Amino acid sequence: MLKISNDLSIPLSAVTQKIVVYGSPNMGKTNFGSVMAEELYANHLRFSVIDPMGVWWGIQHGASGKQTGLEVLILGGIHGDLPIEPTAGDVVADLVADESVSVIIDISRTSAGKAWSKGQKIRFVRDYMIRLYERQVEHRRPILQIIDEAARYAPQTIMSGDKDAAACLGAIEMVCEEGRNLGIGVMLLTQRSARLSKSVAELSETMFSFRVVGPNSVAAVVDWFGEHVPKEQHKQLVSELRTLPQGKALLVSPGWLEYEGSIQIRLRTTFDSSKTPEHGDVVAPGKAQKPDLEKYRTRMAETIEKATAEDPKILKAEIAKLKTQIAAAAAIPAAPETITETVTVEVFPKDLETIILSRLENLERSADQVEYQAKRFVADVKEKVEVISTVIRAAIEKEPAKVPAKASPSVVNASPKPLPQKSERNMIKSIPASVTPGELSPLHRSILDGAALLHSIGLPNPSIAQVGAVIGKYHNSGRIRGGFNQTHSMGYAVIDNDLNISLTPAGHSEAEIPNIHSRADIHNLWFGRLKGNELSFLRALIKEYPLSLTLTELGKKIGKDINSGRVRGALNDLVDKGLAAISGDDVRVADVLFPEGLR
Repeated sequence: MLKISNDLSIPLSAVTQKIVVYGSPNMGKTNFGSVMAEELYANHLRFSVIDPMGVWWGIQHGASGKQTGLEVLILGGIHGDLPIEPTAGDVVADLVADESVSVIIDISRTSAGKAWSKGQKIRFVRDYMIRLYERQVEHRRPILQIIDEAARYAPQTIMSGDKDAAACLGAIEMVCEEGRNLGIGVMLLTQRSARLSKSVAELSETMFSFRVVGPNSVAAVVDWFGEHVPKEQHKQLVSELRTLPQGKALLVSPGWLEYEGSIQIRLRTTFDSSKTPEHGDVVAPGKAQKPDLEKYRTRMAETIEKATAEDPKILKAEIAKLKTQIAAAAAIPAAPETITETVTVEVFPKDLETIILSRLENLERSADQVEYQAKRFVADVKEKVEVISTVIRAAIEKEPAKVPAKASPSVVNASPKPLPQKSERNMIKSIPASVTPGELSPLHRSILDGAALLHSIGLPNPSIAQVGAVIGKYHNSGRIRGGFNQTHSMGYAVIDNDLNISLTPAGHSEAEIPNIHSRADIHNLWFGRLKGNELSFLRALIKEYPLSLTLTELGKKIGKDINSGRVRGALNDLVDKGLAAISGDDVRVADVLFPEGLR
């Protein structure tokens, strides 16, 4: 049994369970995750932690004094045993799958202290989860995969076009849905309960929730109750949830543990490296328990080399060493004339000289490439601005602006809102004629109806391409683009820098949308607006949801050559409309076609 509390122990089968852990900051989530790791370790079971904050390294150390921690391998971060780089997700997953050691994967920053970007973290987690799933097919040895700050990698809402985030969510969903058959359990820790994908959270059979007070966070926990707990008990559980003291969690596990109630989680026995620093706090970690690093350094050699290739600390150290050798050589006194023997002093060791010169050349090439790209970008922008200015001047000279006689009551005192400059890169071929505010044509109304419809099915800020698709119009034609511009300037809609449209209150009041009662209604809506290969692709992908298909499999499903330019173009159009996502060789239908509130 795993003794997580003085009052409760849970079965060893926890290693392959799906567990979600909610809680506000400093309420005990990381302590609980560490306790689970300690208990698994004590029972010779493996775990792996994705640590985006760099706070789990203390598990390798004793709490204080002469105590020792767990013999785990720390990859990455400033406390790492071995460095890793952001493109090494699959390499790290191979190590986790093949070796018997438990692992902390620190993706917060490099060993030199440089923070990983948000995109680098997401792509690493995506590659890692996909590869771990693939490799566990071979070994099937139980492992609990802990993901801290899980809402960052399995979010409820994904920005349109963010293919990396969609693929990362898809990978985590896949492991949660099918991982148990391969021996993978998943524990998701998050302080942003409302931001964690419901499609992932509802797969968890067990929930631990520390105190949460925010309305959205409480609502997310209640939403989880809806799948597992009778409605008449919700009010009592929420009341208990809001008043939990630090370290105490509400545990709800109707199926696996058949338990419902609050428990005080025991304190960890390893060093608490996640604790918020306090004045006068000088507690130092105990001894570190290190694994045999040479064993892992050999198999990680390639990614270690990449991670250190441009590490400023290492490069500076090598240059300083070189300077010391040069100074030492310069201080050697001249030999007396009577000595005929020639003495050769090797000032530059060949291997060191080659390494440094090679790295300096790489840095110079990188700098040249950045400069070249910047110059191209500036030149491109200047050229487009000149073209746009010429078009605008010609239009103004040809047709002066018309002054409306009287504004509509719905937009009285509303000043015109010019479109953002970024939209000029897709400028319509002709400047639309002025429209008196308030005068809605059939085209304007269809645009408002389309935007409102997409909003009602989970797209609050659809792109104008998506609205064009749903109303059956090509959004970049001169007349249709002019219609979008006019709804913006008339105050019925707002179009942002990325060409996403959202309706104002006036726009919502004018819009009419068909009744949507089920996911089938949404699917039929798009089936009626697409044709040809786009329609065939969408039908095939919907049948596979939530799974993905490879490009080759998708081509076979519709009986077409996926490498044909026309066929691949139709798939790209489907992605541009936000109805599908491509990650590498995999294609998956967008979650917007399967909103949580509908069945």
